[in-house]
Order: sequence, then C-alpha cells, then structure tokens
Amino acid sequence: MPKKPKFIKARGGKPNASAERKYRNELLRIVNEINSLIRQKIVPILKRDGKPIDVVADSVEVNDGPVAEITEAFAVIQGLLSLDDRENKGVGSAFVGSVAATTNAKTSAMLERAGFALPTNRDIIARQGLTEALDALTAENASLVTKMSQEYIDRIQRAVLDNYLTGKYVGNGGVLKELGRISGITKKRAKLIARDQSNKIHGTVTRLQAQATGSAGYEWNNVRDERVRGNPSGKYPNSKYNHWDRDGEYFLWKPMKNPPISPNGKPFRQPPKDGMPGEPINCRCFASPVWIEQ
Repeated sequence: MPKKPKFIKARGGKPNASAERKYRNELLRIVNEINSLIRQKIVPILKRDGKPIDVVADSVEVNDGPVAEITEAFAVIQGLLSLDDRENKGVGSAFVGSVAATTNAKTSAMLERAGFALPTNRDIIARQGLTEALDALTAENASLVTKMSQEYIDRIQRAVLDNYLTGKYVGNGGVLKELGRISGITKKRAKLIARDQSNKIHGTVTRLQAQATGSAGYEWNNVRDERVRGNPSGKYPNSKYNHWDRDGEYFLWKPMKNPPISPNGKPFRQPPKDGMPGEPINCRCFASPVWIEQ
C-alpha cells in the first residue's frame, strides 16, 4: 500500500493595500493634471465659441477659427504630457517595488514558519528570475499609465471636435457635460489599474517564491464577497470563469502530465485557463502555497 503523502501548507494573504492606495492617488493626480490643462486651454475656447460649424459655409473658421485653435491647444497638451512621461514611469516603478517588497517580506515570513531556510531561498529566487519578472511588470505598468493618459486626451479631443463639426452634444447638457462624463470614466479606470496591478504583482511574487522552494501547487482562496466571480448570490453569478467554486481547490503552478495528490485526496488540478489568483483582471483571490514532504 503506497505511503500517504504529508503536506505543508502556508496561508497566503492579500496584497499591500497602502501601496495600492498611494498608487491610485498618483494615477488620479495624473488625470487631474490633464483636467487642469483642459480647463486652462480648452474650456475657455468652448465657452467663447462652442457653437457647431458648417464645414462648407464656415471653411475659413475650420482652418483659422476655433477648430484650428482647439487642435493647436491639444497639441500643446500632448507635448506637456510627453515631458511628464518619465516621471509617470518612475511612479509606476516605485509602486511595483513597494508591492513586491511587502509581498516578499510576508511570503518570506510564511516560508520561515513552514520551515524553509531564508538565505537559501533568496539565492534560489534570484535564479528563478524574480528581478526579470518585476522588470516586466514595471514595463507593463508604465504602458498602462501612458495608454490611459493618451486615450483620455484622444476621447476629449474627439468629443470637442465632434461637437464643433456635428453639434453632437447640443441640447444634451453641452460638450462640457460630456467632458465631465469622460473624466469620470477615466478616474474609474485609474482605480482599476491600481487594484489590478497590485493583485498581479502580489500573485507573481508569491508564485516565484513558492516555486523556488519546491512548492508543487497551491490552494485557491477567494475573498468570499459579492464581487467574486461566480458567486451565485453576488454581482457576477454567470461569469465565464468561476472563482467562487475554486475556493479551497488545489491547482498546479505549471502544467504537469501526472499531477501528484493534493491535500484533498485528489490530484492537483491543471493551472486555470484564465490564470492564477490575482492574474485575471480585477481578481482579488490569492494563493496559499502547498509543499509535499518527501
């Protein structure tokens, strides 16, 4: 009769809420700076002359009037944002480092309680490519921030020019109301980026540290609230990927032909198609690493 395996399981945890909050505030600062530039350079033109233009009858105005003035003002805003791009990348890099450092400390303490020697872990982790992973996350983060800013400017410019050329927002509260709506959408996106990236960094560091010490897989843990994907009484009961039912289930870190037996007596499940805890967009689940004693 085969010997029943013994397991070591370390309870995982949530990412650094303080770092996420600080980063969210930085992203909102960027949005507010763009809003300030729009108030300075665009809104006065709209208030002075925001009526729709007949492109045929008013062709001179299109080339030399408010439309040309608006286009030039947006070009100035784009130039100012390009100057701030390096600073924004620095903000993203600091955020990735902060979340990674906190997760590293928490996971190291978790590993120590599980009986693993930390100095050796650090050497193994370095070989596992944690630095490269964090560099990739930093680059991804910078790209998201740049894209958020650029798309915000593009949407504002499109709304303003549409109003001049088609009168799209006349009678609907005006183009200024539409600019406020776009600003609100962008602020929500900034909050989503901060939360999503915090979860992703936390999950990556946890995974690399666990794998470096021989962990075969992990227990999936969700936060058990109404926003968990698949919660039958929550906001997303029909989500394509059900994170609610995964709670307490065991998964491999990477695919394996013949998975070992997990603590629940069944083989570890293959990695989920939508990624590990924290990887899917806005996923707040976390992993509790599992080791099989030899």
